[in-house]
Amino acid sequence: MPENRQPREKFTALLIRMCERLDACASFEIRDRDRYLRWAIEANELDPAAASETVFITRMWVVGSYARGMLTCGDLDVLLETRTATGKEPRTHRGLARLAFGHIQNLHWHHGTPETNSSRVAFPEACEVWAPGKDWRAAISAIPVNPQAVRFERPRDLVPLRPHQLYAGIETQEDLLEAYDKGHIAWRFLPYEGEGVLTDLTSLEAHVLNNFGWGEKTRKLVPHAWAYLRTQRRETDKFTAHAGAGLTLAGVHFQFGRPFAPLHMLDGMDISRVVLAPHVSRRGPNGMLEISRGPKHPLTEAAKDLSAWVHLNERGALAMIQRSVFHSWGPYAFAYVLELFSKQELADRWMEQLARDDEFTMPLATHRLTGAELLDAISLADTLAFPSGQSVGTLHLTREGARYHDDVKGDFGAATVEHLIERLQEQARRSQRKRRGSVRKQI
Repeated sequence: MPENRQPREKFTALLIRMCERLDACASFEIRDRDRYLRWAIEANELDPAAASETVFITRMWVVGSYARGMLTCGDLDVLLETRTATGKEPRTHRGLARLAFGHIQNLHWHHGTPETNSSRVAFPEACEVWAPGKDWRAAISAIPVNPQAVRFERPRDLVPLRPHQLYAGIETQEDLLEAYDKGHIAWRFLPYEGEGVLTDLTSLEAHVLNNFGWGEKTRKLVPHAWAYLRTQRRETDKFTAHAGAGLTLAGVHFQFGRPFAPLHMLDGMDISRVVLAPHVSRRGPNGMLEISRGPKHPLTEAAKDLSAWVHLNERGALAMIQRSVFHSWGPYAFAYVLELFSKQELADRWMEQLARDDEFTMPLATHRLTGAELLDAISLADTLAFPSGQSVGTLHLTREGARYHDDVKGDFGAATVEHLIERLQEQARRSQRKRRGSVRKQI
């Protein structure tokens, strides 16, 4: 993915500034802000002195593109070796670089040495530029410039987002890469288009944008989510806002800001996509990473031979029945019912019956879904309906689905993945038996 790179001279100036600050002060009093530590202190289970420690920076190396002599760099990567006043290795403090160097954009640091550090990667190209009493100007000048140097590629670089755009950084990249290599997930990178402003927001879109306390940077991302859903023709009013800048809507779970990757969500039926949407940055890459089930995901393999016919509306989106669900404890919600037909003739006949019922909007067309497409459609629904002749079987996927439509008897509670696959397989077998019986009659 493209990223913004800047001239080497800019990072040379940053290195000089950092070394000057370390010459002035290389020890820092750091107070740990971990909430569990704070609770332990408040409960008198821990000495308050344990929440702070004095950290000394003893050496600094520059690594990465700058150390290899590249003429342009995406950021400045450094290693910091540290110790405490007692000589022990200190805890890793995320705020150390801010205390030592102030606010420096495009600075990324790791704790440790070139051989062993918090990035879990060795840096053979590391150049030591600062230590107490070291002539750091000479050390910086001695790093050779190499116009032929290229960016060092690592396996995790296959992930379209940089580690600094993700919550757990390298760990999240490695989790994504492992699942990708196993075929459990697939992904595609979708660049942000425009300034993240939509002028024709629906009432639902405006409600979610304006009523969930999004930060300024996240507010600029939410319209990109709406644009994505519109291109996918995923139409539903169901949404759930999560703590930590998360939003689930229309079978898609969005993580905004500095997202983590909740891949476990793809193991259920209510989520078919996970979209990571990092904040816009000068370096980039600026865009969303859409993650879906891969060809080797257990659900994909279980559904690869399954199919069903559905109705589409005039916009080409799934035509679903919307039902009001009333809760004794509060406001009502909506349950969405997706009708799945074993064959096209049944779907057409059912559509003709709906045309005679004023309660329903006439669907425009029928469409056959198979495998992953079918699972994708199911993630939009609360209840699945299986019309067959004059009867309708149902399978409830969510709490709202289990409470919908009191005059239709459905399976109790929310169905499991295994239950769903079993029902779809049963429907397919029933359709095949009827088809064979029809052929025998013709013979």
